[in-house]
Amino acid sequence: MNPAIVIKGKSRSKGYFIPVLPAPSATSLRRREGALPFPFSHPRYYDYYFGRNAVWHGMKQIGLPENRRILVPAYHHGVEVEAILQAGYQVDFYRVDLKLQIDLEDLEKKITPETGMIYLIYYIGFPHPVEEIVRLCKRHGLALAEDCALSLFSEVDGKPMGSFGDVGIFSFHKTLPLPNGGGLVVNRTDRPLPPQRIGPPLVSTLSHLTGGIMNRLKMSHPATGAFLHAFSREFVSTLLRIGKVDRTSVANMEFNLNKVDWGMSGLSKAILQTIDPAEVVSRRRENFSYLLARLDCKDRFVFDALPPGVCPLFFPILVEEKERVCRNLMARGIETVDFWGISHPSVPKGIYGEVEYVRARLLELPIHQGLHQGHLDYMIEILKETLR
Repeated sequence: MNPAIVIKGKSRSKGYFIPVLPAPSATSLRRREGALPFPFSHPRYYDYYFGRNAVWHGMKQIGLPENRRILVPAYHHGVEVEAILQAGYQVDFYRVDLKLQIDLEDLEKKITPETGMIYLIYYIGFPHPVEEIVRLCKRHGLALAEDCALSLFSEVDGKPMGSFGDVGIFSFHKTLPLPNGGGLVVNRTDRPLPPQRIGPPLVSTLSHLTGGIMNRLKMSHPATGAFLHAFSREFVSTLLRIGKVDRTSVANMEFNLNKVDWGMSGLSKAILQTIDPAEVVSRRRENFSYLLARLDCKDRFVFDALPPGVCPLFFPILVEEKERVCRNLMARGIETVDFWGISHPSVPKGIYGEVEYVRARLLELPIHQGLHQGHLDYMIEILKETLR
């Protein structure tokens, strides 16, 4: 990255590297007092390596007969759909609009005698009318699964997302600086315990942790950090190749039944004890609000307000030529999110036009707890230049 960047005639002394996910900080690695809140405090909380493992086990915990149909939003990552299918169920889809809100009318129309469950995804920490969905499930005798992979610590009317339905599903490494970690909350007491989790390979955990540490170094020393990150990637890849070890990425779209019982690593559990959830929520809300007030592209916003109780994961905007915008931002050191660009192959083509529109244009900007005002101002200026 260039040591000096000129924007609108102004010269900055240095550029920034802004990772899309929070990076671990040595100065913050001190144990916090007190217990962690929901979902970690729930009596039937189970940790996993991936959120997708929690999806699979969550489906099994609900205990529907196999081949029952599950209603899933048309806007999804894809790996959760695969986990549902591999758990033995069929899927149907319901509409999501341009503002990432589900269509309740379409949802109810899609219910058939074969439907056994509604699968609800909270997008980027923002709520749905979950109480109404709970009533809908009761009317039709359906189970409810809440996917909170993008919504850790978010609440609806003071109640945590993931606590309304039969199960809540989480993916912690998206919100917290962990090398891996997902979670399942079972809000029913009539189900047996899930199988014992298996510890993941240490090399996989250390590989992800190394990447996070290098990202932290790049934030403070971009040039040095970039060099060391490239070196460490090559070094780790060589070790993995020599040792014939599989590095299991937490960011891919693969669902592997052979890894479905992997639990969260001990290292992730240790880092969890250093987290201050209230600080995480506060910083994310502050950073989101800062961009909301200062970004000069309000016609591109997906959300034009930040409701109480929301712990936002990213700041989403709609852009044309998303690939070009992502590439230009990355060239200036700003990582963005583009892992929901394609749907699962089971989604019928040409039916969910709004979702296809969003997939092609939704860009998610980082607003995590590791960023300060300087990062945000830099991102605002670079984005303004890129969107001209």
